Amino acid sequence: MQRYLNNLSEFSGNDIYLVERGGRRNNADDSKTSQHYTGNAADFFMKRNGELVDMTSAAYLTADSGEFTRVGYYNGQGKRGAHVHADLKAGAKLYWSETDKTGLHYNSDSEFWNEYHRSRKEREGNKCGK
Repeated sequence: MQRYLNNLSEFSGNDIYLVERGGRRNNADDSKTSQHYTGNAADFFMKRNGELVDMTSAAYLTADSGEFTRVGYYNGQGKRGAHVHADLKAGAKLYWSETDKTGLHYNSDSEFWNEYHRSRKEREGNKCGK
């Protein structure tokens, strides 16, 4: 996992910080099916020049890096505070976000997923001078 996080840091130009218990979790009471249990997941936040990168931007950068198959972000409602979750679980790409009232969105029609694709198209268009 460290190699993927290092690649993400290099790609994004940001420093990566694991949240408490944001790496491997393989204690007796931890879920055996979690990607954290196998060391294939990380919960983290990013800083640039000492300033926190907002979770949406951090999640977009994580997805853009192509290093991870699943990316989600949490705005601080959970016990680990605001963070991005990224993992290497095999299968279809999955993106999600935590919202204040409706919980998590885990499908390709989520607001995060749709906004990510709109933003990516705009960013790619700007690179091409369109």
